[in-house]
Amino acid sequence: MLLRACRNYTVGLSVGGLGCRSFTLCHRGHRAVGRWRISDCVTSRCGGIVLGVARYDVRLSFGRVIESMGYRVSNETLYGWLYRFVPGLDGLRVPSRYAMLVALFLAVLAGFGAAGLERASRRGRLIVLGCGLLFLVEAASIPMEVKALRWPPGMTGAAAPAAEPFDAARIYRFIDTLPAEAVLTEFPFGNEQDEVRYMCFSTRHWRRLTNGYSGTFPRSYLRRRQWLSQPWANADEARAALEASGTTHVIVHEWAYEGRKGADVSAWLRERGARVVAVNQTDVLYSLR
Repeated sequence: MLLRACRNYTVGLSVGGLGCRSFTLCHRGHRAVGRWRISDCVTSRCGGIVLGVARYDVRLSFGRVIESMGYRVSNETLYGWLYRFVPGLDGLRVPSRYAMLVALFLAVLAGFGAAGLERASRRGRLIVLGCGLLFLVEAASIPMEVKALRWPPGMTGAAAPAAEPFDAARIYRFIDTLPAEAVLTEFPFGNEQDEVRYMCFSTRHWRRLTNGYSGTFPRSYLRRRQWLSQPWANADEARAALEASGTTHVIVHEWAYEGRKGADVSAWLRERGARVVAVNQTDVLYSLR
């Protein structure tokens, strides 16, 4: 995925670069022959604005500090200045994503250039069509491989390209029978890969979920994760954290734990009054109320 994104970004820069060059050539060509129209003036002015915005987005994408090969190249950047003085900008997680805006504006410049080529030459339309076909061929991905979402049995690691073991999603069908105000917590709790999966599977039932993943975690989640990541080690504190979250139902994926730790989580819940609602082999749904 990363390589794909890099390649597409490189293609965008190439197409945008072609657009910049063709835009400039057409601009000069029209000036040389004196065939200016109102539309040419508007295109020229808009193209200059788009190019200027793209340049500033490039500078913003470098972030607060510019480094190369482990060495600091610049201590002060445009983004660093804005970061200090513009409220709300410090909430952006990844400044390098400004590069997507760069690719967008370069694509706009490519459109200006393509329009200029069509007007400047009898073969301009064929050239533009050929460039478009080359881009489609280069960017094509056939067939497109998609990984199935699953847990490797006995561990909470990254997803692997295989089918869901014993239809792990089946337990979520029972969630549809719960009241709309139900609040769900899933175990294992706190592992980032697992939290992403829970969010994905929540689209099957759309009940509220105390698990989750983002670039920023609220303090309530961090406190909850402190106790619920290993509930058998701090049973009372974990129970209090679960109740404070408003949880009404719990799913324990026993097989996703190493050894008997999954069974220990289920035993911890039953000892504190949890009631079994549904079982799908080693996936167990509990009610806390």
